[in-house]
Amino acid sequence: IPTLRPLFAAKTNLLFDLALWPNAEIEFPLGRDARWSIMAEWGSPWYVWHHNSRAYEILNVGLEGRRWFGKCDSCRPVLTGGFAGIYACIGKYDLEWSSKGYQGEFVSAGLTVGYDWRISHDWRLEASASLGPLWGPQRYYKGEFDDTHLIWHEDRNLFYIGPTKLKVSIVWMMPNFLKRRQQTDRKEEVRP
Repeated sequence: IPTLRPLFAAKTNLLFDLALWPNAEIEFPLGRDARWSIMAEWGSPWYVWHHNSRAYEILNVGLEGRRWFGKCDSCRPVLTGGFAGIYACIGKYDLEWSSKGYQGEFVSAGLTVGYDWRISHDWRLEASASLGPLWGPQRYYKGEFDDTHLIWHEDRNLFYIGPTKLKVSIVWMMPNFLKRRQQTDRKEEVRP
């Protein structure tokens, strides 16, 4: 049976999961030889505790285009092996500890490199790192009156260049059941 091209890959970054950061990614192979793919990601820990004096709130969404190395055939199944990509993401955050915190928005774009190992027919393990600038407005505040009021103290511009993402993801390849059924039907027709 020839290897079937998956409809898409669903992922979660295990490092984010350890940080109690709910996240999900979906990746679609593109083109006849599947040397290209496009991936969309979402992550959003949104926690407030200790009478509003502590917050761990981040919302980020992003897109990434990837180029997979090697020929897509029996030697390299789809979305497996080495890749390089270009990403862009946006988000906002509120990080507060003991009634002092930072709120802001950010934009980031840069380069990604990684590798995807095949664990089984439908499962993969992926490791990747991204590098680029991250920038946006940032506000420093203090919470007053039991943190029911946030008092702004300083506006800043956040600017950073360096590693922006580190991922170790578990990947599930959504099988193309329709093609699998068509191949099974063809086999049954050929049998005497």
